[in-house]
Amino acid sequence: VTQTGDRYEMKVAGDVTLIAEDPQGTFYWMPLVAEEVWREAEASDHPIGWPTSSVYVSDGSFRIDFTNGFLVQNFDGEIEAFPLDDVGAGLLPPEEMKGRIIRSIDGTGWFVDEQLRRWWIPDGQTWNCVGGDANVVLGELPGYDVHVLDYGGIARCPMAGGDFAPRQGGIDLGLYCYESEGSGFTAVLESDGWLCRSDGSEATPIDTARSCLWQYGPAAVVEPDPGDDRQWSCRQEF
Repeated sequence: VTQTGDRYEMKVAGDVTLIAEDPQGTFYWMPLVAEEVWREAEASDHPIGWPTSSVYVSDGSFRIDFTNGFLVQNFDGEIEAFPLDDVGAGLLPPEEMKGRIIRSIDGTGWFVDEQLRRWWIPDGQTWNCVGGDANVVLGELPGYDVHVLDYGGIARCPMAGGDFAPRQGGIDLGLYCYESEGSGFTAVLESDGWLCRSDGSEATPIDTARSCLWQYGPAAVVEPDPGDDRQWSCRQEF
């Protein structure tokens, strides 16, 4: 794997190039015939940027999306580059994407956190852990729309990878300790594992905060039960 700017490239057998923004993340593959057209476009007055999808079929033609355009193979077999001036039109308003899953047209899944960063969902276990099919808010998006959102890293989940611990390169505490004016969660390491604290009050198990967030999304509030401050309740903030 070689690094070029902020991307990573790898050549594999069969004249195929793999390109990624994270060497541990998802790689987009591109055949040599497409790569040649892409590099020509990059050297022109109308570059189309980095790949944001692998090859997929659209309207009967092979296509690859890039940060500022796309390549398409027409019915004569010729590959053409089409730059775009305006990308991101397929996205929803920010508040409608926070805490939800979006999917690229090539099938790649992304979790969008509270800071509108996208986190690559690497497998089915993680997909289910961050809400699964019921949490998908957008599907079949062109790669150039998806990549308008900043890259966060690789989605991690307790159900998929053991005990959760805050770390760079995995979904941050926005997923597990929901942060808002109403809750203000941060993660702390206690003798019995990672817990969520809210404004210095009693610690609540991280699973409680997570399940509440998944149930109510951005409207989730986890707080001590008024009748018993040793118990935590989950409610929706209207």
